[in-house]
Amino acid sequence: MPIRRGLLLRQHCRSRQHRLLGSRILSVKSDVYSFGVTLIEVLCGRPPISPEVPEEQRNLAAGAAWATRCYREGTLENIVDSNVKDQISAECFSEFAGTAVACVRQNGIDRPSMRDVVLSLECAIMYQESARNSLVAPTPSPV
Repeated sequence: MPIRRGLLLRQHCRSRQHRLLGSRILSVKSDVYSFGVTLIEVLCGRPPISPEVPEEQRNLAAGAAWATRCYREGTLENIVDSNVKDQISAECFSEFAGTAVACVRQNGIDRPSMRDVVLSLECAIMYQESARNSLVAPTPSPV
């Protein structure tokens, strides 16, 4: 009997998890999606839920389609926090935003792996550092 009880308990837990997740299966790609939402939060400079903004933008996790649409229409820079906008290079912004949007793709299979996300973000950092270094005036060489 203990084996049967354990089996029933596991089935109950799986059923409960299924109901709690609303028929969505959590996976590594779910983590990628969540991380993409975090990247969008960084770009927008606001918390994931903001009651003071228009309804389609209130919940960044649910509104990832909104951010994706802005990205595709070339208007994502309009929602970027002014502090970020003033400090990020165009190349870094493009790489960072592209990574964020890739992470929140509707279908998990279309999302990048976390390894690819890390590589893209490292590339974005290199773009930013390169832009920052090019702004520093070169020291005149002695003649």
